[in-house]
Formats: sequence, structure tokens, C-alpha cells
Amino acid sequence: MLKIKADIDLDTVIGEIAGTTDFISSAGKQTLIKAAKEQMEKDIMSMYFIARDQYNADVFGFGRRIEMKMPAVWNQIKEHWDEFFAELELDVNINIEINGSATTRTPLKVGE
Repeated sequence: MLKIKADIDLDTVIGEIAGTTDFISSAGKQTLIKAAKEQMEKDIMSMYFIARDQYNADVFGFGRRIEMKMPAVWNQIKEHWDEFFAELELDVNINIEINGSATTRTPLKVGE
């Protein structure tokens, strides 16, 4: 069985905050990062399983990456790539960095 490890690095900023939840503090950023990682992993895995299981489509180009990075392995599996792809395991690792935020330190509350 083949396993692909996908490392995803996302650098972002907080542009606007609606509501009163504090996402600017260190603890607030960590809460936001954790929720974003969980949602991104869920969405990526959902897209992957739909493409793989329903359409048998290598939309992420894993076969091409194997061919480019590991030509000897590709030469061994290319004739049966559809079978390998059907069993391909995907391991997603997401790293999110928040490198800036809105100009206020805490969310404003109506009436302040």
C-alpha cells in the first residue's frame, strides 16, 4: 500500500472579526488555528475521497509526483496505477501561521 504525506503550510492574517470572541490574543489565535486545521483537514480528506472513490480521479496529481520524485517506484507501479490509487492512503499535516491581525487588540462590543 502506498501512503502520501501532504504537508500544507498556510500563512494568513486576521482581516476582520465579527462578534465578541477574542481571536487576537495568543490563546484566541490558538483556538482559531485549531478550528481552522480541523476544518481544512476535513475538507481536504472529503475532496480526496470523493475524487478517489467516486471518480477514480487523481486530481491532486499524486501519480505525477511519484513519477517525478521516485521514478524507480513509478516504473514498478505505473501499469497498475489505478489499483494502487484506489488504495492510496493520504496523511495530511496542516501548519497555520497567523502573521498579523486587525488593528484593535480585542473585539469591540456594541455600546463601548
